[in-house]
Amino acid sequence: MKKFLVFATFLMVSIALTSWGAVPPPPVNQTLGIADSTFGNLAEADCRACHNQNPPIAAVDPTYLPDRHHLLVGLPVPSPTASPNPADAAGNYECLTCHSSVFNPVTFAFELQVFRDCLFCHSQSAGQETVHHATTLAQTQDCKACHGSFIDNPGDGHVIPTYQPSLVTPWPSNKPNGDVNGEGNCNFCHNTQPLPANSSIPVDDNGVLVFQNDETHHSTGFILDAAKCVWCHDQGNPVPNSLSIRTCENCHGISSVHNIQADSPATGLVNGTENLGEVLPGSEDAYYGHIGNNADCYGCHGNNGIAMSAAPYSGPVTPSIFSVSASSAVEGTEVTLTINGASLVNTIDVTDPYTGSVTKVEAKSVVVLTDANGVEAANLTPTSITPETMEVVLPGYLSAGTYKLVAKKGMQISNPKTFCLTPVVNVYSATCSNGTVTISGSGFNAFVDAANSGTDVTSGTASASIVSWSDTEIVAEFPTCIAEADVNTIFGSVTTPVEGGDVVALPAPEIDKINRRAGRTGRTRTLYGSNFGTAGQVMFGTVEAQVTSWTDSAIKFKVPDVRRGTYMITALVDGQTSNEIKFRKR
Repeated sequence: MKKFLVFATFLMVSIALTSWGAVPPPPVNQTLGIADSTFGNLAEADCRACHNQNPPIAAVDPTYLPDRHHLLVGLPVPSPTASPNPADAAGNYECLTCHSSVFNPVTFAFELQVFRDCLFCHSQSAGQETVHHATTLAQTQDCKACHGSFIDNPGDGHVIPTYQPSLVTPWPSNKPNGDVNGEGNCNFCHNTQPLPANSSIPVDDNGVLVFQNDETHHSTGFILDAAKCVWCHDQGNPVPNSLSIRTCENCHGISSVHNIQADSPATGLVNGTENLGEVLPGSEDAYYGHIGNNADCYGCHGNNGIAMSAAPYSGPVTPSIFSVSASSAVEGTEVTLTINGASLVNTIDVTDPYTGSVTKVEAKSVVVLTDANGVEAANLTPTSITPETMEVVLPGYLSAGTYKLVAKKGMQISNPKTFCLTPVVNVYSATCSNGTVTISGSGFNAFVDAANSGTDVTSGTASASIVSWSDTEIVAEFPTCIAEADVNTIFGSVTTPVEGGDVVALPAPEIDKINRRAGRTGRTRTLYGSNFGTAGQVMFGTVEAQVTSWTDSAIKFKVPDVRRGTYMITALVDGQTSNEIKFRKR
């Protein structure tokens, strides 16, 4: 009788597992870390996952992207280059090297084409070395700098088993005793299909497709260096075998793969707690991570004959950061940051092995900031936290600089974001002699010698010619001495009074002529003259006309809708009114 009960129990478990095993994994819900793809098939949105930050993530050049590109002006264009247009005569970058000039028929002027698509200049072809893994961090196997605790660093001391593989030891692929749909192999989920040519990451209602391991790993560019093949492959034995999983564990060890889990749509009460909106290892839908469901365990470990009744691991799930409410602040200010992500807090069921009683423990994330030298600068407890959102107060004592920001839960670390504390722009003194203004202070940073770059010295509508610019001193030339200067820097603007020398008012605007002295409503006319500056008003008697173009020597405007008759036209610039010119409205 006892033998019959054992056989019947085994038969029922086998039938249940066979029924489960008949369904291969759907596309995987990849809301954590960096989605699986190849660098040759990225879309603009994929680039923005890292480069949309201001500044970008810590593993990337921390310079704000527009500034990083604008600082190329005047530097030699390398060969080969990604720039769409030719360099200047000297072979250097200019604005038109990257921006195309397009004629606007409405304003009758050429305008620079502004684009926000990385792939307009930057592309990655299959088989080429990728800049993403050519960084010093990647070449020295610091994988966690970008990936956080979703991956391990080779040689960091994490546990890699050395014992003889068993029936339930995962294989990368081709496991001889794998189950009906390939359970027991990493490629049960991670070899879903080849990546379609020239396409971005395909997404459907079930999640993001996971692609073939050789495509995702070879596209890193490491394959171009034969010495690095052993990072993934058993030397002299490229075909996966029972021990090849040990090589995979150099980067994908137990310490990382057993902590990857996203919240799933699973609902209902688990030990008296509603599951929706919370990560509960062992109680989630399948294929939202590695430890959410018993099916996830089978997917990696396989062998239906050795069934377990629940997920074998419950602990601090690796947190993931999607966005931070601000990416920069001025030094010395206290800032409240709202951080959105996943698994920022999760509940752990701790079962007493003797009594069987279950105690719930919340594993909550803290926010850790490290400086450019890798030194921890702050360890902050959130003022509020949910699995998807937390708020933290950034203290005002931190020095100016670029910080790596992560969520840390136990030993598990999220993907990094970067937070920049910009220095305060201070002016200590500003003096003028014969139109040359010398400004001393701090936080000026660098001068971008390009139109509309946001770095300049102005007074009203007058712009100075920059003689020299350093972080502590700016020398600028105006036609005459000025009473007040606006210093515009990468980190902000400040207005300062200017001392010394005779302050001479800028010359008043002067109209020499108009292209036609009569016209109907809506017709465009042009005033020619001098000292118009860069902006102002055109007055048609007491009525302001619409200006379509304004330079120091020419102003285009439209005849306003006024009664027929003769009007006196004037130009107003910085509170000064020009001479009058007669115009007849038809």
